[in-house]
Amino acid sequence: MTLTPELLDHFRATYEADPTNRLVEGAVAHVGIERAAYNPAALARHTFEFSISVDTGEITDQRKSGRCWLFASLNSLRPAVMARLNVETMEFSQSYLFFYDKLEKAATFLDHVVDTLDAPDDDRAFRLALTTHVSDGGDWDYFVSLIAKWGIVPHQAMPDSFNATDSARFVTHMELRLKRRGPDAPGTCARPRRRHRGHSPRDPGRHLYDCAQGAGQSADHVHVRIPRQRQGVSSDWSDESARILCRLHR
Repeated sequence: MTLTPELLDHFRATYEADPTNRLVEGAVAHVGIERAAYNPAALARHTFEFSISVDTGEITDQRKSGRCWLFASLNSLRPAVMARLNVETMEFSQSYLFFYDKLEKAATFLDHVVDTLDAPDDDRAFRLALTTHVSDGGDWDYFVSLIAKWGIVPHQAMPDSFNATDSARFVTHMELRLKRRGPDAPGTCARPRRRHRGHSPRDPGRHLYDCAQGAGQSADHVHVRIPRQRQGVSSDWSDESARILCRLHR
């Protein structure tokens, strides 16, 4: 279809021929499409009564971050753990897996850069490597892999920080740090050098540490201070809860 003035005139005439369109247009312009589309009859049909009810615990909130996949996946584990522990609610640390997801993505990005280090600047594989960043997004496969490698911990072991709940600036800063020429150069999208003042492109831990500091968050707080993998939760959790958590990610 080619847009022409004649075609637009036809669209306009068809639109204006129905007086209902003007009514809808005014409502949408005044209160927005969601409020204008409110249908009380449709809402009345949804009683929110179900034949099977699952105790899900307290509501969790991802705030202004792209961690929906982490929240959904971790929340799917909560009912079984709550039943085994006989508690009304509990919550896993989303920030803990958020940290290791960022670390894994940073390492993958730097590996791609190293793998294409000798390719010309216009090489398509190299250009693709520069577009593979450390966004918040993920899916079930990511979740399973993170738990298998790093485990999970309760929320009180690593609660949310500002950068976990409002991650846009943190992600932007981290991507610039990963692409910069060296620790002291301004952030650019240029190719990282193979060596700069003793640091290798294969050092994502230092990059993530620097990113955390630059984003206004204490890196000591970002890097969880508990043994990783299957060794432990916070001290106020029982041995039974620790054993259950271990079984969940074996």
